[in-house]
Amino acid sequence: MELSRWMRRHSKRPSAAYTNFSGRTVRQIKEEAALHAELIRCAGDIPADQSPAEIHLWLRQTIRDRGPIVSPAGPTPALFWLRLKLWDVVAALLLLIAALLVFLTPLILFVPVYLFWLRHLEKTDPVIAPRPSNEHVRALAELEDHDLVNPFTGFGSGKPGLFRLGTLIFLLFLLNFAARVLYARGRLARIGTIHFARWVFLDGRRRLFFASNYDRSLEAYADDFVNKVAFGINLVFSNGIGFPRVRWLILDGAGNERDYQHYLRRHQLPTQVWYNAYPGLTAFDIDRNARIRQGLERDSLTDAEIRRWLALI
Repeated sequence: MELSRWMRRHSKRPSAAYTNFSGRTVRQIKEEAALHAELIRCAGDIPADQSPAEIHLWLRQTIRDRGPIVSPAGPTPALFWLRLKLWDVVAALLLLIAALLVFLTPLILFVPVYLFWLRHLEKTDPVIAPRPSNEHVRALAELEDHDLVNPFTGFGSGKPGLFRLGTLIFLLFLLNFAARVLYARGRLARIGTIHFARWVFLDGRRRLFFASNYDRSLEAYADDFVNKVAFGINLVFSNGIGFPRVRWLILDGAGNERDYQHYLRRHQLPTQVWYNAYPGLTAFDIDRNARIRQGLERDSLTDAEIRRWLALI
């Protein structure tokens, strides 16, 4: 009890957080994985010379007879839905209205000044980017790839000055809004391999803590970001000390893949303890199993839809 109270008192609310699929429960994930495993076993017993519709009907009946039981999806709590969707939308609209009514003219005057000073800092900020030591990389590698899902823990200092801090606070606010409203159904922009992520300010907002659970290796994880959303990495992490040099907040930076890989490893901390509620399942597996369950529960499917559904199994 004392430990629980201490953790609540000292825990930090994230400035931004991402969940792969909001509202999907651990019980649902495990039950749908068991359903997929049973359907694989049933596939070897499908009667010969059956039409797609007959195969679908036979599999449905077999699962009813043999299980596993898949619990019906529970209703989304009203307060959760309001907090997740309505509140974020209302907050964004209020901010937009306030900007238009109160700050539009100053904002128009401010933007050129902001961009001028941003570019000045980007050109003059020192890039302190030593390579991580071999011992540090080996210590990190020893804790990775023990499952299909890996953890990442990073910690670094922000660049000094209110300009950089204000930029980072604002960008994390936008990121948090996008993660909750735009990217709550399996993808963060074009990345579908992240299970969870959170960004937390520490040390009086002088430092930023980042934690994530992701599929595959760190190299594949970094490649996904570099090839698909390098601008998004630049927006946030270019405000930290040691990040590769960027232009206009979104260009270059992570596009220099070698320096970006060194930056990741240099700021990564060993993750000695972490929790995975569903070992052995990637984000792709979880989404596929959900689609298999949906297809099994549908009463009416065309032959083409059934063939696509069977291909998932």
